[in-house]
Amino acid sequence: ERESDGWQLRGVGLHGEHVTHFLRDRDGNIWAGTDSSGVHKIGALNRAIWLADQRVVDSVLSIREGDDGELLLGTCRGAMRLTERRGSRRALPITRDSDLQVWDAIGDGAGGYWLATRGGLFHQPPGKVLRKQGWSHPVLDNPARCLLRRPDGELWCATVAGLVRLRKDGDVQEVAPPDGSLGYVYQLVADGEQVWICTLGRGLWRWSESGLEQHLSPLIGAKDNVYALMPGPNGQHAVIANSRLVLRDAQGQERLLAESEAALYAWAVVWRDPDCLLIGSANGLLEMRVADGEVLRRLQPFKVMAGWEFTSPRALHVTGGKAYCGLGAGLAVVDLDMLGRLGSEPKLAVVDVRSDPQVHRWNE
Repeated sequence: ERESDGWQLRGVGLHGEHVTHFLRDRDGNIWAGTDSSGVHKIGALNRAIWLADQRVVDSVLSIREGDDGELLLGTCRGAMRLTERRGSRRALPITRDSDLQVWDAIGDGAGGYWLATRGGLFHQPPGKVLRKQGWSHPVLDNPARCLLRRPDGELWCATVAGLVRLRKDGDVQEVAPPDGSLGYVYQLVADGEQVWICTLGRGLWRWSESGLEQHLSPLIGAKDNVYALMPGPNGQHAVIANSRLVLRDAQGQERLLAESEAALYAWAVVWRDPDCLLIGSANGLLEMRVADGEVLRRLQPFKVMAGWEFTSPRALHVTGGKAYCGLGAGLAVVDLDMLGRLGSEPKLAVVDVRSDPQVHRWNE
């Protein structure tokens, strides 16, 4: 496909076929006539989605915007930088250790990187080797899950054993309630001057300069697994807690937006606009209307990828009109502008059911 600064390969279709003619219809679908196998349709949706090089990018666990505007990827084979130049996209390794499972990667503000890994917290200053931090610390010396860099340069690190603040003077301070550790901290979200803390088994917490307090409501309990929270417009928050997707308004009122039969509703949620959410689930990328929770579209597995299962709250990132999706099978990129031009999928409905003593037939 032709872009402003060059050609971009979206994928290979009809491999080995002799194509004699093709045209594009008003919906963006491409119809191709071949010598030996008739007419084929290449759906417009296929051109709105493409994949990073799966030889380089394995399971993607986090996607963050780096200090220089490039995207930082935490993967099962180390940390990478996703560069885009002249229409081509390349994933370049940050670390030489391809066995390092990186759950989160952020810049340190000085050209280096902080990595939250299965082996704990690591730091790579610019031009220096990667070094593990917090040896023998009761919280830091555990698998790390996510990171947060505060405006003053202070680093927060969430692990399976609690949450710590690494001050600029080198001091390490645990963030914990009076009755003990926060336990498994799964996600950290900056929201103005406060920080939301999502935990597995200890619910949702909010930190501010006045202290740490647990958020309790009929929809979010003290022992819930809270997987993700995303601040939105007008003081709203979308929260994934257990099997529920909860919408919280600026006045603190909550309503149930969606619920699933599975123990986990979804892994990630972001605001596409004030009226629409994008949700990274275990079975595709969902577009949901905020007003009533209706799913407008679901992007599910397609033939070039093993599956569309998101991996973490940090595995869905929207920038520049594109949704970057961190999946168990790699990195997929969805062109949201092109997707919007395709319109919504038609709704399916049963219009007639006829019964037979021997066979039930379902007719359109």
